Amino acid sequence: MSQYDDMLTLLDSSLTSKEVDYCLANYKLLHDCKTKGFKMLEKMGLIAMPAKPSARALLTKAESSKLAADAAKLMARGKTCQQVADKLGVKEWTLRHHIAKRRQGKPIKYIDKKLDEAIRLVNEDGYRFMESARMVGVSHKTLRYQMKKRGYQYNSKTVKMEAIK
Repeated sequence: MSQYDDMLTLLDSSLTSKEVDYCLANYKLLHDCKTKGFKMLEKMGLIAMPAKPSARALLTKAESSKLAADAAKLMARGKTCQQVADKLGVKEWTLRHHIAKRRQGKPIKYIDKKLDEAIRLVNEDGYRFMESARMVGVSHKTLRYQMKKRGYQYNSKTVKMEAIK
């Protein structure tokens, strides 16, 4: 016997012909629903499809700037990001996104002085690069970028900032 004969024998022993017909009808219904959608069932009134969500509203530059400025004022008073988001009526991750976006491209005040201070901390005082970045209050990525821009690089073996050759 082939595997199909075994399967038919198993079906004959466990299902009646009415049950098999019922299963085939359900299969056809499910197949039609998957391929054609649920238009027929909607017309019959058996199901109601949920309404499509509206497109998300994007903030303009001015709105985004105002949101970030308002958030900065509230955070300066000691509020957490979650509290500020609740107060302004936006989600926390949306608020964080707009705050980060508005900070981009703004020059860091006195970056030359901070770079000189970081170089002095590493070369003279013996601090590591990450520690010096933390001490001068600049992210290590920004500090590395500014160093490269001005012709310096950090040598981790000698723990010194050196001019690029």
